[in-house]
Amino acid sequence: MSHRSNVLLGLVIDQYLTTASPVSSNSIFQSKTLSVSSATIRGELARLEDGGFITHKHTSSGRIPCDLGYRHYVKDIMREEPPNFKERFTIEHQMHQVQGNIDRRIAITASVLAGLIKNAVVITKKYQPSALDDIKLFDILPGRILILVVFVDGVVKKQLVDKRTSFIIRMTPSIESLNKLIKNYFFNREANKKMEFVNDSLIMTIQSVISGEEEGIINEEIIIEGATHLMAQPEFETKESMLTTYDALASLKYEPFTIQKTHKKQRVSVSIGEEIPKNQFKNLSVVSTDYKIRDAASGKIMVIGPKRISYQKVIPLVRYVSNLLSN
Repeated sequence: MSHRSNVLLGLVIDQYLTTASPVSSNSIFQSKTLSVSSATIRGELARLEDGGFITHKHTSSGRIPCDLGYRHYVKDIMREEPPNFKERFTIEHQMHQVQGNIDRRIAITASVLAGLIKNAVVITKKYQPSALDDIKLFDILPGRILILVVFVDGVVKKQLVDKRTSFIIRMTPSIESLNKLIKNYFFNREANKKMEFVNDSLIMTIQSVISGEEEGIINEEIIIEGATHLMAQPEFETKESMLTTYDALASLKYEPFTIQKTHKKQRVSVSIGEEIPKNQFKNLSVVSTDYKIRDAASGKIMVIGPKRISYQKVIPLVRYVSNLLSN
């Protein structure tokens, strides 16, 4: 494609993204972006239409982008617009409010992102059994030891054990020595094999707390926010299109799909219309990326909107949110 065709296609799509109205050759000519005649613009638009990049609904109407045009725009024409200060502050402030709580952090991420981009946001959430991070013992209660078991996802579990029931507690001279002994047992495999008293009540209590977390069932959840934002887009103003789009979102709860990676350099995938492996999504686009919160949870962040979605803003915003959520 020639440089002029690239510029012209970019102008058509940029204008259509903003107005949701077919773009006429006269409006491009009046913008004075291209120093060519209106006849030249009409000729270039005809060539772009012949190439399958744009189309028009009626003979006298302006042009609208086709899937191929959007794909070329995303790959070769658009320039990303990184999140501005206000957007970054909003996201980071909201995430900070729920720091340490994975469920609320993911939920607030979906809500804030949907509010910023005015489209639907879907976040899949897959929990992994959490691994052990630390064990701490405290001698702060008469006759009992407080056990704190810390997992890598930030979960802390507490348990009390009676000093009289544990031979290890009775035989260890100080709480410092007891902490050292217990950490050595649970974090040093060789020591674990050699150490006696594995049936001691202290060891068994800690093992019970650990196994209760580590043997948890892997489960998945799907969070959907911003459906009303998506329905408010002009593409879905008819009752039929609104219901089709609503059903498409609802179907994700029981029939998720895999997005093919098409924006590999930036770690973000963009799937447009027919590229999405679900017929209900043929009038939509999906911008998605992966996230992973330590060893606790992982999944996908997906922005779902009309093909007219603001790719130049959404792609870097999704990447930014993924990095924040993962870190």
